[in-house]
Amino acid sequence: MKSKSLQPLFFIVFILCLFGFTQSLMAVPSDFDGDGFVASVDCDDYDDSINPDAEEICDGVDNNCDTNIDEGVTTTYYKDFDEDGFGDSESSEDACTQPAGSVTNDTDCDDEDDAINPDAEEICEDGIDNNCDGTDDTCPVVVEEDPSSSSDDDFDAASEEDDDPSSSSDDDSDAASDDEEATDSPDVPSEPTESSGGSTELASSGCSLRI
Repeated sequence: MKSKSLQPLFFIVFILCLFGFTQSLMAVPSDFDGDGFVASVDCDDYDDSINPDAEEICDGVDNNCDTNIDEGVTTTYYKDFDEDGFGDSESSEDACTQPAGSVTNDTDCDDEDDAINPDAEEICEDGIDNNCDGTDDTCPVVVEEDPSSSSDDDFDAASEEDDDPSSSSDDDSDAASDDEEATDSPDVPSEPTESSGGSTELASSGCSLRI
């Protein structure tokens, strides 16, 4: 009779123990991926590469569990509608890989005209900033030469030559040198000449011989 009366008591104790064991198991934090972070802080407890200590990489996933995706690891790309190699600053996208039709610069001032970009040649005063430097260059002023000014210059040059005493002295010196050379040169017999009386006269320097 005693054993039968104790059976309900043992059953109750067993139930209580089983319940307490189950509760204790539930109280232990789980770390299913074994990365050292329990599910309460691990945003993906089934992937050990995702946890608060993980490095954020550009893959469209919150790797470090800070609720942000790809923060600080994306690149800004700009649409290049005219395909001249320069992008539109007003049309950008942050991405891990470069989208088609995009570039990494935003320096095109008119992305609908491929003739207008920082590498284009500036055409002065056409009302367009061709090379995107912020200004439309002014054409240089061409000064035409005054013909009368050239004539005056020639006249002044001639007057300077006339007024230059050294030029006149040089000319006189050259003439004197020519005379001196003529005087110092040896006497050259002259050709015999026939006089009016029929005699032949031979003239030489300083004397004459009549035959």
